[in-house]
Amino acid sequence: MSDLVIDHGNPWWLSPDVWVVPAANPNEASPGAQSPVAGQQYLATANVHSQAATGVQYGTVYFFWADPSLSITTANANAIGSSQVSVNAGQAQITQCANPWIPTLLPNGSGHECLVAAVVENTGPGQVGPPPANLDGNNDPTVGQHNLGVVTMSPHMQGQFIYPFQIFNGERVERAFEILAERAPLEQARPFLRGLPGGEGILKEPGKLGRFGIVTKPRPSPEECERLEPSVPKLKLGSHEKAWFSVVGTVEGGAALIHVTQRLDGRVIGGLSVLVLPETKKES
Repeated sequence: MSDLVIDHGNPWWLSPDVWVVPAANPNEASPGAQSPVAGQQYLATANVHSQAATGVQYGTVYFFWADPSLSITTANANAIGSSQVSVNAGQAQITQCANPWIPTLLPNGSGHECLVAAVVENTGPGQVGPPPANLDGNNDPTVGQHNLGVVTMSPHMQGQFIYPFQIFNGERVERAFEILAERAPLEQARPFLRGLPGGEGILKEPGKLGRFGIVTKPRPSPEECERLEPSVPKLKLGSHEKAWFSVVGTVEGGAALIHVTQRLDGRVIGGLSVLVLPETKKES
C-alpha cells in the first residue's frame, strides 16, 4: 500500500486536493479555477499527503482530464502530464504539472472537464514509476478526482439550468447502468465556494429546487426538457461506448447542489456534482 495519498472528498469525486489554476497565477490555492475557459492555459495541481513514519522522497503525480463524465477510467481519461513530489512524514506537499492544460469547448458551451490526479511512489532518484493502469477514484486512496460543474444562472435562463454529462462503459463487455439525479446537501460544496459569487454566504439561503432530472440529449430542446426523468433505470452500453445526457431543472432564490451517479448492480461507480448558483446581482 502506498504511503502517498490524495484525499478524497465528500462524496469521493469532490476532492479539494485536485484543482487547476490559471497559468498566470500558479500559486492560487484550492479550489482554483472552478469554470476553466476553453482555449486558455491552466496548470493542474494536487496536494499530496504522506502517511509514512519517515519522509517519502520520490513520488510522481500523473494528471488527467476527461469530458464531464460520471465514470472515469484510463480508457476515457486524457493525460495532461506529470510532476515530481517529495513529502515529509505526516505532512502534505503541493505539486504542479509543468505542462499547461488548455481545456476544450464542450457541449455545455464551457471549458469544464473532470480532473484526476494519481500519485505513484518511485523506487529512487530517476526511477519514475509508470502511470496507474486503473483510475479508481472511489476505492484507491492514491487517486483523487475533482468532478464539479458550476452553473451561474442568468436572466435568459429563466430559472432553468442545463448541464451536459457523459456516461461511459470502461469494460470490454456490455453492461447495464442506472443513472440517478438527487439533490445533495449544499454544505458539501463548502470547500469550493472561495472565489465564487457570494462565497460561503450562499450556504445561508439555499435555493428552492423545482422539478429536475435527466434528459437523453446534451443540448435538449425546451420540449425535451419537459420530458425529464429522475433516473435512467437501465442504460445498456457496449464495450467502451459513450452516451451524452443532461441534468435539467429549475432553481429559485438561491443555490443548489445536485449529485448525478452512475450505478452498476446497485453500486455507485461514478459521480458528478452540479452546483447551481443564483444570478449575480449588479450593484446599483
